[in-house]
Amino acid sequence: MPCPALERYYRDLQLLCTPAEWDAELSLFRKPLPTTVWINDTDPLAGEVRRYFESMDCSLVEPITWYPLPGMAWRILADKTEFRKRPEMQALRRFMIEQTALGTISRQEEVSMLPPFLLDIQPTDKCLDMCASPGSKTAQILVALGRHKVVPVDSDASPFTFDYESEGLVMANEIDTKRANMLVHQVKRLRLLFPFALFTNHDARYFPNVKCAASLVGNADEDLRFDKILCDVVCSGDGTIRKAPHIFKIWSPREAINLQKTQIQIALRACHLSRVGGRVVYSTCSMNPIENEAVVAQIVHRTRGAMKLVDARSLLPGLQCAPGLQRWVVTNFKGELVVAPSDEAHEALFPPNTPGAYASAAVNELDLRLCMRLYPSHCGGGAFFIAVLDKVKEFRLQKREESAAAELDGPNINDCEKGEGSGSDNSSKWTTAGERKRTEVGAVKLVEEEGGVTPEKRVPPTYVTAPAAITDVVRNFYQVKDFPFQQLVVRTATGQRELNLSVSSTCSIVSSSALDVLQRNTDSLLVVSAGLRVFAHENLDKGWRIANESSILFAKVMRQSPRLLRVPVSFVERLLSGGKLKDVLFTDIDDDALRTRLESMDVGTVLLEIDCPAAVGGVFYSVALRARTRLQMLVDHEDVAGLKLRLGVAAEPPVKEPVAVM
Repeated sequence: MPCPALERYYRDLQLLCTPAEWDAELSLFRKPLPTTVWINDTDPLAGEVRRYFESMDCSLVEPITWYPLPGMAWRILADKTEFRKRPEMQALRRFMIEQTALGTISRQEEVSMLPPFLLDIQPTDKCLDMCASPGSKTAQILVALGRHKVVPVDSDASPFTFDYESEGLVMANEIDTKRANMLVHQVKRLRLLFPFALFTNHDARYFPNVKCAASLVGNADEDLRFDKILCDVVCSGDGTIRKAPHIFKIWSPREAINLQKTQIQIALRACHLSRVGGRVVYSTCSMNPIENEAVVAQIVHRTRGAMKLVDARSLLPGLQCAPGLQRWVVTNFKGELVVAPSDEAHEALFPPNTPGAYASAAVNELDLRLCMRLYPSHCGGGAFFIAVLDKVKEFRLQKREESAAAELDGPNINDCEKGEGSGSDNSSKWTTAGERKRTEVGAVKLVEEEGGVTPEKRVPPTYVTAPAAITDVVRNFYQVKDFPFQQLVVRTATGQRELNLSVSSTCSIVSSSALDVLQRNTDSLLVVSAGLRVFAHENLDKGWRIANESSILFAKVMRQSPRLLRVPVSFVERLLSGGKLKDVLFTDIDDDALRTRLESMDVGTVLLEIDCPAAVGGVFYSVALRARTRLQMLVDHEDVAGLKLRLGVAAEPPVKEPVAVM
C-alpha cells in the first residue's frame, strides 16, 4: 500500500539512496518478511540441529552467510503464510516448533541479530541490555557469554556445564512491568545460562548506579561500570514495514521527532554506566536520521568526545550495509522543511555544525559514515541502524544552568548518579521546564489514583543468601558434595526485606557476579528475576525438592548419593506416556533391584539418571518424587514435550507456533 508522505520523506528529502535504488527497496518492503532462525551453539543438541538444516533441500532453506558461526543461522525460503501451508514445509515447521520449545533455536528477524555480535563479548564482560524486551537480543548476549563459560566434560574445574563462579554478567532491563515478566519468559528456554542473568524493571533513562565488589572493577570504586551495553531503543519502527505493513497507513515524521529526546537520554545514561574502554551499541529499527545519526551526533557532542564512533564492520566481514548519513533535512510535525533551530525544531534534530545549532571539536572530527545502515537489499530483511561507540575517557555533562539548551535537557544525568531524577518526565517529546513539572505532577497523581506506586515508593523484593535452614537440609538429605551453596539465593516476598521461609518457595543459583550485585543493591535495583531455580517446596512439611530444570546440575555432585537412581529410558517413557504425567506403584515395578531401592528410601525427590541412546552422551537427567507407595515425575506440564524430545520418546504433535521477535 503506497504512503506518499513516507516515500517523499525518504526518497526526495532525506536522499537515503538514489530514486532508482529507493524504488527497488520499496518493492522489497512490500514483500512478506522471510523467517530466520539462529541455533543456540551452547546447547548439546546444536550440532544435531545444524546437521538437520544442512541436510534439507536448498530450495527450502539457506544459511545466513554473514553470521559469524557457520551453519548456525538459517533463512527459510518462504513467507509466514507459505511456511504454514506448503506441504513440503510441514516437517520443517514441526521441527522448528519443537526445537524452539527446547531452546535450541530462536526465531528472530535477521537484522535484529546484528547488534549483539558488534558488542564483541568477552569471557568476563559485565553486560547491560537497556531496553531488553522482548528478549531475543538478551538471549543472544547470554549465549555469547555462555560460549566462554562452557566447562569441558572431562574437567574438574566445575561440576556444572557452565562455570558459574567465574566473572561475567548479563543484566536485562525493561521499563514496563508486564513486558519485563514476558522478557523473563522469552529467555527462560536458556535455563542453564540463567545464573548469569539478572532481569530488572527500570526506566532506562534513569537506570540506577549499580554497586559491586571492588575486585570486579579492579579498583577502589564500587560503582559497577559495564563492559558492554546495548541500547536498542524505542523508535518509530518504520524499518519493520515488512512485518508491520500498517505503518504505511499511519506513518508521520511526528513520532521520530517526539521520540528523539528519550533516545538521547537513554543513550547518555548508557554512556555514563559504561567503563572507560567499554562499548555501547546504539540501534533502532528506524530509517529516520532524526532517530539515528542525529542521536549519535548528540552523544559525541554532549560527552565532548568521551564516546568515540568506531568502525566495527570487521567483526562481521560477510555483511553488506550502507554507510551512515553525513547530512539530512529536518521537518516539523506537518512535514514542512525547517532550515534552522527554532521553537518548532530543537537543535538536536539537525546535523552537526548546522548554522545556529550545536558545534564542538568532537563533532568536527565525527565521521557519521562509520554508522551502519541496512535495507532489505542487504540481507533480505527489514531496515535497521547501528552505531558502535567506544568510551575513551570519563565525562560529566554540564550543569543545566551552564547549558545553552537548559530547558530542553531533561533530568540531569549527573543527578541520576546521585539517585535523583528517577521517575520524572515520562513524556517522549521535547518540553520546557514548566511543561515537565506539570507532566511529573500529573503522572504521579494518575499513578496514585490508579492504586499503583511511583518509582520512589516501590519496595523491591530482596534476594538473600540461602540460610542454613535450607542448605543444611538439602546437603544432608541429598548428600551432595562440592555444591556451591554460597551461590544459592532466596527471594523475599514483594514489599518485604526479611525472609519468611513459610512464604519463600524457591531457591535459585546465581553466578558469583550476579550474587555480588544482588547483595549490594537491595535498595536500588528492582529485580524481576534472578538465577536458575534449583530447589522448591509447596510447604515445609514436604521439604525442599530438586527443580527439574536444574537436574543436570546434580549429575556430578550426587554421584555418591543414595537418591540417585539409574533407570532405562523405557521406564521413564512409561511415566510420560499419553498427554499427562503418570505415576507408578512400587508393586508394579518389574525391576526387583529398583523396587527395593525405592521402598527403602524416605519420601522425597530422587534424581533419575536415564540411560538413553538418543540423548547427547547417552544419558539424561530428570527428577521424580518418591511418594509413600509410588513414583511420579516432577516435571512442569509445559516441559513434558521438551523432555520427550530430548529422550527420543514419541511426542504429541505441537500446536503452538513460535513467534519471531526483534
